[in-house]
Amino acid sequence: MRKGFTIIELLITMVISSVLLLTLGGIARIALSSHDRLWQEAKVVNDTAYCLDLLRHSLRGARNVTLDAGNGILTADNLIFKIDGSDLVFIDTDNSNQRNVILKDADSLAFSPVYVSAGYYRIDLSGEKNNFNFDYSINIQRRNL
Repeated sequence: MRKGFTIIELLITMVISSVLLLTLGGIARIALSSHDRLWQEAKVVNDTAYCLDLLRHSLRGARNVTLDAGNGILTADNLIFKIDGSDLVFIDTDNSNQRNVILKDADSLAFSPVYVSAGYYRIDLSGEKNNFNFDYSINIQRRNL
């Protein structure tokens, strides 16, 4: 009766183990890649949702609203919303013209505020960030007319 394994048995075990480890490594790499991609998409969705909520809140309560639709500029009381390079920003004219970035480093960005009628506005926000396309449109009715 012999004790131990032959060299062939050890080699076969090593080959099978290597194949299993490479497969598990590939699965882990795919899972991490998917996680990173979903994280980036969730961040873009969260940033645009924040942006639209801020626009909605600012526009609903504004006493004075002006639009420069051709240049994509919306002014609601003391806040000016516009595209600045690859960012969507608002400038607070009551606070030393402080520039606040709402949506940062977009690959492409379109901001279109439109007056619809009788205190109703439509805001279109679309673009691409981190290879994720977004296209949102919201309708807002002002409360202070």
